[in-house]
Amino acid sequence: MNFGRLLAANSACLRATGRGAFASASPRCFSTAFSSQRPTWLVASRLPPAYQARNISLWGSSKPAPKPEEAAAEAPEPALPNTPADAQAPDALPPTSATQTTPADAAVPPSAQDPEIVYATPFDPSAVSDTASSAASQALDVATTASALSPLKWGDLTAMGLTAWYTPAGLVRWTLQVFNVTLGLPWFWTIVVGTLLWRVSMFPFHLQSIRNGQKMRKVNPEMQKIRDEINEAKKTQDVLALQRGIMKMQQLNAKYDVNPLKLMAPGFINLPFTLGLFFGVKRLCEEVPQLAVSGFSLLPDLTVTDPYWILPMFSVLLIQLQIRASAADGSIDLTTSPAMPHVMNIMRLFSIVTIPLLAKLHIGVLVSLVTQSLFMTLQSTLLRLPRIRRRLGLEPLGKGFQLPSMVESVRYGLNWLKSGGK
Repeated sequence: MNFGRLLAANSACLRATGRGAFASASPRCFSTAFSSQRPTWLVASRLPPAYQARNISLWGSSKPAPKPEEAAAEAPEPALPNTPADAQAPDALPPTSATQTTPADAAVPPSAQDPEIVYATPFDPSAVSDTASSAASQALDVATTASALSPLKWGDLTAMGLTAWYTPAGLVRWTLQVFNVTLGLPWFWTIVVGTLLWRVSMFPFHLQSIRNGQKMRKVNPEMQKIRDEINEAKKTQDVLALQRGIMKMQQLNAKYDVNPLKLMAPGFINLPFTLGLFFGVKRLCEEVPQLAVSGFSLLPDLTVTDPYWILPMFSVLLIQLQIRASAADGSIDLTTSPAMPHVMNIMRLFSIVTIPLLAKLHIGVLVSLVTQSLFMTLQSTLLRLPRIRRRLGLEPLGKGFQLPSMVESVRYGLNWLKSGGK
């Protein structure tokens, strides 16, 4: 028997079973070598490709071959695949030659096939978004505080697109910028002075509406007769009577210089700027952080709401006084219809319902509303004085300029419902 063939077969067998080149001889490998009559190159050709390229040592182990029972007892227990302590790091693998290759089908220890990855802290994507939003919020607060400390300069509101000349609200904000930047007024007094300026500028139109109301009170009795004739002609389908009624109406308007367009013009001019005051100040409170420093100790921040509802309730109280004063100075013509005084009382009740809505407005907007109500109430009170009415060319006040009580309005409403709206 050839001893070299035996030694080569034993070494190849040990390498195929995962044991070292100098490990103890295995009885199984000796039996295979003795029973095999094939050449060494045939035995090596059946090994995996990874072991065909390895250098096979021709030197045996210096230790004597143990008995089969001792070899079985000394055999190490296989490592558990999920035990991280027994897993061998890639850096601890034995070095190989430069020509050694490891194909995909080579034998890999179980512990290195599926390593268990354990994260110290589970990854939470929401934590990243929360952190980013928190950082952005802090940066915004810092930027807002920094800009609030620096006063506005001329042109800042224009750069923000808040002073458009073609809208009433834009004109209102432009005038507020003049008072704040040019005159250096704090924002609280800027809103107060700006509101008073716009209400004073609307006074000529208010005065014209009072004069138009005086004309209509003179024309109404004759105009009502002509209207009755026109309605009767429509019912009877009398074309000639209808034409006569229309001609009489035109002659009456020419006699007293009554023009429907002229009558409605003061209201059309007054209403847009009244709304412009509201929306102009409201947008300033929303977009200009400098209003957080009002310059008035009782109301330091104009961009927040009133938590105690003091300003909303005070504003409604002033609206009640304003309606009664407007009816007393002739600004509201109560003689046009028997239901007109009761309609004004309904408006007074509706103003009370609006308290929760007013509580949601910024303090700066409420300051503007309170200023307007105070000015209108004072204006109506002064217009009731005979001396001032003579100076302004207004007629003395007669009867029928007082609002009925709420009880009388409720009775009138119930009777109106019982009569079917007649």
